[in-house]
Amino acid sequence: TPTEKDVDAVLIGMPYAQRVQWVEELRKRGVSVIFENGPIFDESRTLYNRGRIGLNWSSMQDLNARAFELPAMKLFPVMNSVPDLHKFKFYQSTMIFYDLNGAIEQVMWAMSHPENIQLLAEQAYQDVQGQTYDARVKTIIRECIIGTDFSGYMDIVPLEFKFECINFYPGLVVIAVSPIANT
Repeated sequence: TPTEKDVDAVLIGMPYAQRVQWVEELRKRGVSVIFENGPIFDESRTLYNRGRIGLNWSSMQDLNARAFELPAMKLFPVMNSVPDLHKFKFYQSTMIFYDLNGAIEQVMWAMSHPENIQLLAEQAYQDVQGQTYDARVKTIIRECIIGTDFSGYMDIVPLEFKFECINFYPGLVVIAVSPIANT
């Protein structure tokens, strides 16, 4: 069963000063926000699915995983501008801000336009599909490991793969790749 959307916005991440201030200001304006640090995997997905708006403020001006996770979970993304974000199609369905006032304004706009953000969240979801870990690993395998010259080998080169995370450490993911033969 789908999780009930019982909060306005969700931010899962470290309580850096600008994030804390943003959430405090939103709450003063009546926005209900889940702001947690620590939940991962199923726990974080459950929390994100309770909201309509996904919040992201990259403290290091990097294009973090959350920038992709929010649209992948069909949340309407509100995030700060970071280098390279504009290179991804889902950027067009995202509200971008440059400072605290802009961050507050973007969320307040989203709050007053629920139909718009639902459509934009759906578009961002569609646009981010090519950016999943599975899609990226498949691209790496096809272009780097298998090569791009399939002439004469299409019937024996597997073009589908199964991925399994077999180990996880902070900053390191080990992925087992198993080819699935064409039928």
